[in-house]
This record gives sequence, structure tokens and C-alpha cells, in this order.
Amino acid sequence: TALIVAYLNVQIPLELGNLINVVSSLLYTNQNNTSPQTIKDILYQPTVKLIKLYIYQALATFEYITLLSIAGERIASSIRHDLFQNILCLDIEFFDKTKTGEIMDRLTSDVQEFKSSFKLLISQGMRAGTQVSKSTAIAYEAIGNIRTTRAFGMESKEHQLFKDEVDKSTDMNIKLGLGIGIFQGLNNLVMNGKFSNFRF
Repeated sequence: TALIVAYLNVQIPLELGNLINVVSSLLYTNQNNTSPQTIKDILYQPTVKLIKLYIYQALATFEYITLLSIAGERIASSIRHDLFQNILCLDIEFFDKTKTGEIMDRLTSDVQEFKSSFKLLISQGMRAGTQVSKSTAIAYEAIGNIRTTRAFGMESKEHQLFKDEVDKSTDMNIKLGLGIGIFQGLNNLVMNGKFSNFRF
């Protein structure tokens, strides 16, 4: 999909240039001798082609951003699940040697950096960030009190609580990606449409 978007981004200016060439040749060769219907017929084909390219670009942009967001969120969610599950299974000696803050940094910051490019809309991003904070609080509680967690055999329950919160965050971020895709696709379509109206 990214290649299609790139191709369309190259083709649109070329087709716009073709349309401008047609208009220029009409103005240059036939000052007032050509009927309005003939001018309309001559401009119809390149105009329709340009409009189709605008629509294809909007759809391809929407699909590209949405698919990229879904893939990124699913990968980040999987990394979080696996990492937290592995942390819960480590020897107590590891927790004695490693600060809880360092462990939390690996669990949150490193994974967050991986998917930071998916947060573009401020309001949705803040909502998703709140959801990530809930999962972080659960992880912090379980890791900070690992002796208690282990003593009561609560690793599976803590992992399930963490997984539920990460899954909620993933769903919110996928919706964010869908929203960004719709916004960007419509934005391209509207801006290109306004540019076309401005030219003619």
C-alpha cells in the first residue's frame, strides 16, 4: 500500500501538469474561436483522470495508515504480554539486583518508543496513554511486590490483569489509527479537490 501511495503522489502532479498543458494550449491556439462545449470536451478526460487519482490517493492513504496502525499495535501488545509474562517468571534474585524502576522502564518506555509513531492525534493519544498507565500501575504493583505475588501464586492472575489492560489500550490505539487513516485520506481528498476548484 505504501508503494501505491508513493506512486499516486508522483502521478498526481504529472497529471495536473498535463491538464495545465491542455488549458495552456487551448488559450494559446484558440483565443475566442473555440466553443465552450468543445473546451469542455477537451478538458473532460484529463480532469476525470486527475479526480480519479485524487480519490485513489485518499483511499490508499486511509488503507496504508490504518493497516500500519493495526500491525504496530498488535506487535506492541504481543511484546508487552510476552515481556511481562517472562518478568513474572524470573528468579527472585533478579528482582533483588534490579531496581523496579528499571524493569518498568523496559516494560513501558521501550515498547512505547516502538509504537510512538502511531500516536498522532492529541486527544485520542491522551486517552490511549491513560489506558497504558493503568496497565503500568498493575505491572508496577506486581513487580514491586514480587515476593507477595509469588507467595500467593498470583503470577497468572497478575498477568491476566495486565493483559486485559494492554488489550484495552491496543483496541483504543487501533481506533486511533483508523481515525488517523480516515482523517488523512479525507484531508488529501478535500485539499486536492479545493486545489482543483482553485485552478478552474
